[in-house]
Amino acid sequence: MRGDGASSSERQLLQRARGGDVAAFAELCRPHLRHAFNLALRLSGADAATDLCHDALVQAYGSLHRLRDAAMFRPWLLRFVHDACLLAPETSGDAAGDGPLPAALQRLEPQLRAAFVLRDVLDLTESEAAFVARIAPDGFRQRLGRARDKLRELLRAANVLGDGKGGAGQP
Repeated sequence: MRGDGASSSERQLLQRARGGDVAAFAELCRPHLRHAFNLALRLSGADAATDLCHDALVQAYGSLHRLRDAAMFRPWLLRFVHDACLLAPETSGDAAGDGPLPAALQRLEPQLRAAFVLRDVLDLTESEAAFVARIAPDGFRQRLGRARDKLRELLRAANVLGDGKGGAGQP
C-alpha cells in the first residue's frame, strides 16, 4: 500500500511468529505499538486503551496464518485494534488529551472518529486506512470528509474556529 515492501528480516520474523515464536511476534509488533495504542486511546479513551490493545494483539497472534503479505503487517495489526475498539462497549473514559480537539473527537460517532484518527492522526495512507476500516477507498474518503466536516462544526460551536468568513480567530 505504501509500496515499500517488507524487509527480509520482517518476512523472517513473520515466518517465525507463524511457527509459534512469541518473541518474533513481539519484535514484529514493536515498531507499531505506539500507533496501535494511539488508535485505541483515541477511539476508546485512556481507561480502556491498554486492555483493548492487549486483546487486539492476542487476536492478531492467533490469526497470523491469514496475513499473506508482511508489508501489510501495520495496517493488518491496526485493523484488529480498530475492530476491538468499535466492538467494545462505549466508555466514558478520558478523551485522550486536554483541549477542544480531543473533546470534539470524542463527540464524533465511532466510525467517523476512527476515519479521522487513522488518516489525520496516525497518517496512514488512504488505502491503508480504508483497509483498516474494512471499507472501499471511495467510502473511506466520504467517511473522512464527513468526520472533518463534523469536527469543524463542533470546533466552531466551541469557538475554536472562526465562522469561515475570514474573521478574527480564523485559522
